[in-house]
Order: sequence, then structure tokens, then C-alpha cells
Amino acid sequence: GGGMYNSVYGTHGSVTGGWYNRVYRAFGTISGGHSHYVYGYAATVAGGMYCSAYGTASTVGGGWYQKNFGSYATNRCGYYNYVYGSYSTHGGGTSNWIYGRAYATTVGGHNHYTYSYSATVGGGMYNTAYGWNSDDTGNVGITIAGGWYNNAHGGFSTIHGGWDSWVDKPYAVVTGGSYNWNTGYANVIGGGNYNGAYTAWSTIGGGQSNRMYGNHNTIAGGHNSYIYSYASSIGGGMYNSVYGYVGNVGGGKWNRMYNSWGHIGGGYYNWNYSPWSSIGGGTNHWMYGKAYMTIAGGHNHYIYSYAGTIGGGMYNSVYGTHGSVTGGWYNRVYRAFGTISGGHSHYVYGYAATVAGGMYCSAYGTASTVGGGWYQKNFGSYATNRCGYYNYVYGSYSTHGGGTSNWIYGRAYATTVGGHNHYTYSYSATVGGGMYNTAYGWNSDDTGNVGITIAGGWYNNAHGGFSTIHGGWDSWVDKPYAVVTGGSYNWNTGYANVIGGGNYNGAYTAWSTIGGGQSNRMYGNHNTIAGGHNSYIYSYASSIGGGMYNSVYGYVGNVGGGKWNRMYNSWGHIGGGYYNWNYSPWSSIGGGTNHWMYGKAYMTIAGGHNHYIYSYAGTIGGGMYNS
Repeated sequence: GGGMYNSVYGTHGSVTGGWYNRVYRAFGTISGGHSHYVYGYAATVAGGMYCSAYGTASTVGGGWYQKNFGSYATNRCGYYNYVYGSYSTHGGGTSNWIYGRAYATTVGGHNHYTYSYSATVGGGMYNTAYGWNSDDTGNVGITIAGGWYNNAHGGFSTIHGGWDSWVDKPYAVVTGGSYNWNTGYANVIGGGNYNGAYTAWSTIGGGQSNRMYGNHNTIAGGHNSYIYSYASSIGGGMYNSVYGYVGNVGGGKWNRMYNSWGHIGGGYYNWNYSPWSSIGGGTNHWMYGKAYMTIAGGHNHYIYSYAGTIGGGMYNSVYGTHGSVTGGWYNRVYRAFGTISGGHSHYVYGYAATVAGGMYCSAYGTASTVGGGWYQKNFGSYATNRCGYYNYVYGSYSTHGGGTSNWIYGRAYATTVGGHNHYTYSYSATVGGGMYNTAYGWNSDDTGNVGITIAGGWYNNAHGGFSTIHGGWDSWVDKPYAVVTGGSYNWNTGYANVIGGGNYNGAYTAWSTIGGGQSNRMYGNHNTIAGGHNSYIYSYASSIGGGMYNSVYGYVGNVGGGKWNRMYNSWGHIGGGYYNWNYSPWSSIGGGTNHWMYGKAYMTIAGGHNHYIYSYAGTIGGGMYNS
């Protein structure tokens, strides 16, 4: 049409204007510009300088040094852009290349390379889209929207933007960021930098230096976290890792999930080696080898057992199956179903044993319980050591209520309610309170020495089956069914004896009673001393009502009261008085002073002073010095 130095060699070729333009193929067209070449059938160069169209029906819109080798392709404008793919389109920019594959698109930017069928590079600089396979099988539809130095190689893979990211498998995506590597099928990296997803169907949301080596995994963000397993996730944080299937780390730092279906919510330096187990948070927790464990939080906890649980606190450990520590410090559960609710430095060695709280407590017996307190120990199965200080329970089914330094040894169903320094060695024994009381059985097999009770008092000792000390001080009960109601220094060593009170009283045989008084002694069965001082019975079924220094040596004898009265034979009686002596059976001194009866039966002295009877059935009514 015009211009200068233009040439047309192809049939129906056309040069509209410009300088040094050449059309070599039929129906070729150059609209204008400088030094263009058309070698393709029906190809077009619209303008610009030093542009060439080689492909059939290819188009160069303008620009400088543009080349279009693809049939039906378009190289719209720009500088030094090359198109080799048929049906491909280049929009603009500089030094962009579309190689060999059809339907590729470069919108703009600088120094892009497109080798893949139907690939798209939107903009930016130094981006590359191509397929690894020699025949490009499946590696189609690649998209790089923008950014710098990005590379995409998998079919339908996408890089939205960012810097120097790499996509290597079909359907993989990098949204942005820098130095991200996505070499897995259908993986997604949202952003961040130095992230790597190397397997399939996995997602890294962002962050820095995160790595994904298993399928179906997710790292939402954070720094330097790794997943080596299947269907696992890390929410965020730093230096977190998951090695087991379907594992999860929510966040935190230096957390490790080594087994399958486990969870670490967050925290610092938590390690979980157990399947179906969870660490909620906290710091320095460890779970080893068994399943269904839980650590909710706290610091430096360890679980080595199946289905163990630690709620919180610090330095707690569970070694027993289904064991639990709710909280506290330095607590340990070593047996199955053991529980520590809280407190400090507790130990559970018994199956299904419990320590509720306190400090330095231990439960060794099966299903034993320590309620609280300090230095409590429970060795008995199904036993309870409720509270207090330094109390020990060794008897099964036994109960300690409270107090300090109380001990229940070896026998079952024993009870200590409270007080200080009690000892219980007997089956089904009870110490209510007080101090330094002891209940135990003499026999090695504890035969019959059961059901002992000390209600209270100080320094009391009970040893016979179903014997009882109600209270008082330093009393002793030694035979079954014996009772000391109160007082002090009373000794009851006879079967079913009763000492009501007083002090220094002693009942040494059986079925006898001392009501009270002081220093009274009972050496025969079925006797009674109601009270008084320093009275003695050495016989059977006898009694002293009261008084001082009275004695009965014969069966069924009686001294009503008085002082220094003596009943030496059987069925005799001294009503009272002073220094009366009765050696005769079925004989009686009613009262008075210094009476004597010797050797015969049925005698009577009613009263008076200084009477003597030596005969059978003799009687003195009263007066003085009668014989």
C-alpha cells in the first residue's frame, strides 16, 4: 500500500505500509511498521519493528522483535516475545516465550516460559509453566497468575503469585508467598515462604519452612513444622511435627505427634507417641506407647499407660491403665484405674485406688482411698484413709477418719475416727478419738479378737474381741467383751468384765464388774466391786459395795463397805464397819469394828466392837468385847 522497501512474495499477500517488510506466504499481511516478516499461510503482522509470523494464520499485533511460530496463535505486543504453540496467545510484556504446546497464554510481564498445553502465565517476571512428561500427557491447563520466578509443571496446577515458588504435580496450587515448593498431587500452599508439600491432597495455609510428606494433610501456618503421615494436621506454631496417621497438633512449639489418631492442642515441647491420645496444651508432656491417653494441660507430665489421663498441674505421671491425675504437683499413678485428684507428691500403687488431695500421700491397696492430709498411707484393699497427718492404714475394708500419726495394721474392717497416735491391729476394731490408744488381738491369727472399740481417751489399750474402752487415760482391756467406761490406769483382763471408771482398778478374770473407785482388784469370776479404794475379790460371784482395803476370798461373799474388812469363806457377808474379819461360810457381820468369825457356819455379829465367834450358828447382837 505504501511505505518503503516492502516486498510481497506470497499469493494474495499484502503490505499496507512501513519499511523493509516482507510477505512470503499466500494471504499473508503486514499492516505497517519496520522490518517485519510473514512466513505463515494467512499470517498477519499488524505493526511494530522486527516482528515475524511463521505459523499458519498466526498474528503479531505489534511491538519489537516479536515472533509467532504457532498456527492460529497470537503474539499481541511487547518486546522480544516468542510464541511457538498453536492456538496460543501472548498479550504483552518482554522476553516471554510460549513453546511447542497449543492453547497456551501469556498475558504480560517479563521473561516468562510456557511449555505446557493450554497453560497460562498472567504477569510478573521469570515465571515458567511446563510439563515434565515428554509427551506432556495430563500436564495441561497450568496457570501462573503473576509473581516472580515461579514454576508450575503439573496439569491444571496453579500459582497465583509470589516469588520463586514451584508447583510440580497436577491440580496443585500455590496462592502466594515465596520459595514455596508444591510437588504433590492436588496440594495447596496458600502463602508464606520456604514451605514444601511433597505428597498429595494436602494443604499448607502459610507460614514459613513448613513441610508436608504425607497425603491428605494440613498445615494451617506457623514456622518449621513437619507432617510425615496421612490425613494429619498442624494448626500453627513452631517446630511442630506429626508422624502418625490422622494426627493433629493445634499449635505451640516443639510439639511432636508420633502415633496415629493423636492430638496435641498446643503448648511447648509436648511429645505424644500414643494412638487415639490427646495433649491439650501446656509444656514438656510425654505420652508413650499406649492408646486413649489424655493430658489436658500443665507442665512436665508423663503417661505410659493405656487410657491414662492427666488434667493439669506439674510433674504428674500415670503408669497404670485407665489411671488418672486431675491436677497438683509430682503425683504418680502406677496401677490400673488409680486416681489422684490433686495435691502434691502423691503415689497410687493399688488397683483402682484413689488419693483425693493433700501432700505426700500414698494408696497401695486395691480400691483404697486417701481423702487428703499430709503423709497419709493406705495399704489396705477397699480401705479409706480420709484425712489428717501421717496416718497409716494396712487393713482391708478399714477406715481412718482424721487426726495424726494413727495406724491401722493388717486386719480388715477397722476404723479410726480421729485423734493422735492410735494403733489398731484387730479385725473390725474401732478407735474413736483421743490420743495414743491401741486396739489389737493377741492371737497370731486374730481368732475371736474382733470388734474392739476405744471411743476416746489417752493411752488406752484394748485387746479382746468386742471389748470396749469408752474413754479415760491409760486403761487396758485384754479379753473379749470386756469394758472400761472411763477413768485412768484401769486394767481389765477378764472375759466380759466391766470397769466403770476410777483409776488403778484391775479386773483379771471373767464376768465381773468394778463400778469405780481406786486401786480395786478382781481375781475371780462373776464378782462386783461397786467402788471404793484398794479392795480385792479373789473368789467367785462375790461383791464389795465400797469402802477401803476390803477383801473377799470366798465364793458368793459380800462386803458392803467400810475399811479393812475381810471375807475369807463362802456365802458370807460383812455389811460395813472397820477391820472386821469373817472366816465362816453362810455367816454375817453387819457392821462395827474389829469383829472376828472363825471356822463355823451360820454365825452372825450385828454390830458393836471387838466381838469374836468361834462356834456354829453363834450370834452377837452388839456391845463390845463379846465372844
